[in-house]
Amino acid sequence: MHWLSFLGRDCSNLPDSLSDGLYFNVDEERFGTFPRPPIGAKSISVRSRYFGESEDHLHVTEVCQYATSLIVYEMKSDYSGWFVKYRIDLDPIAKVFPEMTKHMSLSYDKTDYAVAVLSLVRRENFREDSFLVLEIPGKAIRYNLVDGSFKLIWDFGVALNIKYSIDLWTLGRFKVFPYLESVLRA
Repeated sequence: MHWLSFLGRDCSNLPDSLSDGLYFNVDEERFGTFPRPPIGAKSISVRSRYFGESEDHLHVTEVCQYATSLIVYEMKSDYSGWFVKYRIDLDPIAKVFPEMTKHMSLSYDKTDYAVAVLSLVRRENFREDSFLVLEIPGKAIRYNLVDGSFKLIWDFGVALNIKYSIDLWTLGRFKVFPYLESVLRA
């Protein structure tokens, strides 16, 4: 189990105990800390953040204003630091889904994309088909991390019978949680 508090943009003046993340090692029944990820220090506004675990790998990312790419950081297995695991170019996705560039929250004088990360799903064998689930205004997209392909997996406007303008779509309105199958023994 992992916890990370986004306390604000600049955590450099906080004590380490407040700026670090916290994890609980279930096997050893102990708490530990890990360094704050290299996000949140930019002066540009942050639109959305993702923090999650898949296949025993901890990931974090943020979508900032004027970003044309998405950087996904992964925690080292010994909890000593973060490294860049994936760098996703958003331009090809925006060409297929132009609603990413026409949202009311965007600045039209610069390249800007309306996108949020809902989930990162890794497979045991990375080459199998690890992917991101991205939210753009009114839609969810599956982005393949191996080959860079992407496809629409859900159109919220159609599915939810939304009649108002997609420009009013609030990114990040959905929260995604992993389903963990377990067996309860009586």
